[in-house]
Amino acid sequence: MSVKRNIIANLIGSVWGAIVVLAAIPFYIFFLGVEAYGLIGFFATLQILFFLLEMGVGAASQREFAKWSGTQTNTEDLSDLVRVFALFYWAIALVIVILVVVLAPWLAENWLNVTKLSMYDANVAIVLMGFSIAIRFPSVLYSSGMLGLQKQVPLNWIKAVTDTMRGGGTVLVLWLISPTIISFFVWQIIVELINTLVLRKGLWIYFPQGKKAKGFQFKQIQKIWKFAAGMSGISILVVILMQLDKVILSGLLTLEMFGYYTIAGSLSLGLTLLIRPIFTATYPKLTQLVEIDDQNKIKNIYHDSCQLMAVLIVPLALVVSFFSKEILYLWTNNIAVAEHAYSVLSILIIGTALNGLMNIPYALQLAHGWTSLTFYMNVVAVFFLVPLIFFMTKYYGAEGAALVWVLLNSGYVFIGIHFMHRRLLPYEKREWYLKDIIHPVLGALVVVWPASILIDENMSKIVTIITLGGVLFASYLSSAMMSSTMRRYFLTYRQQGL
Repeated sequence: MSVKRNIIANLIGSVWGAIVVLAAIPFYIFFLGVEAYGLIGFFATLQILFFLLEMGVGAASQREFAKWSGTQTNTEDLSDLVRVFALFYWAIALVIVILVVVLAPWLAENWLNVTKLSMYDANVAIVLMGFSIAIRFPSVLYSSGMLGLQKQVPLNWIKAVTDTMRGGGTVLVLWLISPTIISFFVWQIIVELINTLVLRKGLWIYFPQGKKAKGFQFKQIQKIWKFAAGMSGISILVVILMQLDKVILSGLLTLEMFGYYTIAGSLSLGLTLLIRPIFTATYPKLTQLVEIDDQNKIKNIYHDSCQLMAVLIVPLALVVSFFSKEILYLWTNNIAVAEHAYSVLSILIIGTALNGLMNIPYALQLAHGWTSLTFYMNVVAVFFLVPLIFFMTKYYGAEGAALVWVLLNSGYVFIGIHFMHRRLLPYEKREWYLKDIIHPVLGALVVVWPASILIDENMSKIVTIITLGGVLFASYLSSAMMSSTMRRYFLTYRQQGL
């Protein structure tokens, strides 16, 4: 299966998902208000926290399916293993429901600073969050299996339909049925149930189940437990580092002010919709190449994917960072949102871009089954940065918490890469920094920075849209021309066209 085809499918699916999500958020704010949107932000954080309970099984399953797709042996063993994992996921889903139902009254009354919503609505909304998270939980296993099989085109079709139902369908429910936070979460439950059932069916369509099931055998778990445990440890530490600011802010700020932070965070994390497609297409291919030890192809795909990542995310991140207030106002048509959220957005989007640049190096580590580097780096980061998050959040508020996110990902880029390339592709570190990262970044920066100085803040909306679109296009073109990989692709297609 072509990596290019998977990247294109993932990009189309992610761009469509981004369009739906970003188009829906202003309607959520309009129908529900900023405080209720803060509750939606709390839901997103709660969902990530509970997904720690999957303990790296999804990543391990994806790796096993990717290895199987290269050899297509031991089908019965893998089939039995997936069935055991499915039981595990549904059991955890039940635990999630019980925990959220029990904790809902305390969270509504003692943690969230609700000022406008009724306590009853907040309580019911949290209970519904639990059901939505629980129903979605097993979908991790089924989507991981399809990713490992490199069935990313049909997976993106499913994702596109689900995203449309989740975003566009919610807007219709709020508009035509009931503009309440309870209606929002009831619809989420319906969509997640459909999504999980369709993904389950999709996995078993593309994976030929063993005809003679052997049943559960402990040796099946022995094959993957180290990798799964490593991924679980990484996930726990990453969630602490990525979500602690939101947990703290949800308790310190009013729900309305937390809503502004959530809006900025939602837009900055929209960048992951460009990051994830490249990672999900590259990781299984790297796994296959590692399995057959084709070092030359590993090196080529690694550098090509790193440069593609930089060219795709850096120009957009810089434009959003330098023009955050204008973009927030154009997006929400709400001056209060623009004034309260723009500084946080400018900082968060840079941290997310730095995180994105590390995705392909991380994929290379996972392809080799090497989880310890990221795990130990995150242990060190937790030791130093968790106290810093408390300090910066308490004394500098939302902007302080956002700065810690930038500091964390700067450490990954400047320290993590050094240690990774001492073991994997040891002679490629200089090329990663210079050709894969610095050249595309400079290409975008020489366009965006002067434009931020020259552009008039008092322009009309239509002129602002046209101007920002031109700046974004020019920054993408400049970044691509600074990338050796993009220049090579351009010349190849030009010659083929001639």
